[in-house]
Amino acid sequence: MSELLEAFEEYFEVVPALTRELRDESFRLRYEVMSREFKLPGFEFWRYPDGRESDQYDYRSVHYLLRHRPTAAFAGTVRLILADPPSLQVGTRHVDRSFPIEQFAHLFDRKAIDPAAINRDQTAEISRLIISRLFRRRQGEDE
Repeated sequence: MSELLEAFEEYFEVVPALTRELRDESFRLRYEVMSREFKLPGFEFWRYPDGRESDQYDYRSVHYLLRHRPTAAFAGTVRLILADPPSLQVGTRHVDRSFPIEQFAHLFDRKAIDPAAINRDQTAEISRLIISRLFRRRQGEDE
């Protein structure tokens, strides 16, 4: 095992957010960083009165938390958005299987990657990679 991996595993553990409580921890961390700390446009704190940032992609995502072993504090979170199952229908229409980057990235080069040619069953999108402010700097560094 590499020294870097050993050091990581000494201080951190990746926790699958398989319960409602762990997913809520992820949503709260997202809210703290995106809405309260960075004040990102579209993520204003008043949009989330329960203090949890979530969106329409969370239902088809796998969520993970990064726990700091010495303190048991959650240091970060990330989600992996999966494609909608092909059989998923709402009423008489099929649900859009696109990923957020296809809808929101204005510079998405459709000539380089044709979204229609992507095998959705073997594709996912990494998003909402969040690191708590307490873990984004090293000890002794200024804020």
